[in-house]
Amino acid sequence: MLQAMTHLKKLGHRKVIYLHRKINNFCSRNRRQAFCEIAKTLGNVVWQTQEICITNENRDEFMDFIFSIMQKGFSAVIIEGETGSIFACNHLCRAGIKIPEELSIIGWDSPGLSNYTIPALTAIGQNFTALAEAAVNTLNTIWDGGTPQLIQEFPYLFFERESTGTFAAEKHSSK
Repeated sequence: MLQAMTHLKKLGHRKVIYLHRKINNFCSRNRRQAFCEIAKTLGNVVWQTQEICITNENRDEFMDFIFSIMQKGFSAVIIEGETGSIFACNHLCRAGIKIPEELSIIGWDSPGLSNYTIPALTAIGQNFTALAEAAVNTLNTIWDGGTPQLIQEFPYLFFERESTGTFAAEKHSSK
């Protein structure tokens, strides 16, 4: 999350919203908490969160929401979830919103898919190699009669692709 937020700030974005699902699972709760904690440390940017589920069925509701935040000056969106960001990019492109010229998007990586969306999705991704190595090491420790480390943390990866761009206030001043 830190890499994503720092990336948007470096690109000049001053109003960023984090769209998340219901905070009823471990990942969603921790991702939102990380966003809120990091937001306190990155000044000169309006950081906001909003609960929303992005599907094909709620396309109109999602687009109404996007148009409203763009009118309020938001120029970048971080979208929780692999499928939500892909649905969002599809909805935005169909509505004629240019990514990243009018709205920068960061989502969660769907390996083998995110880099093929148009535009390719800038994404936060899990380090599956590190997770697999830890699983094997844990099983080996158990096999050898040892006690494995039960809680392990793995930093996310950040894939800078085409869905984020430099924010230029003059491009957004007519909205």
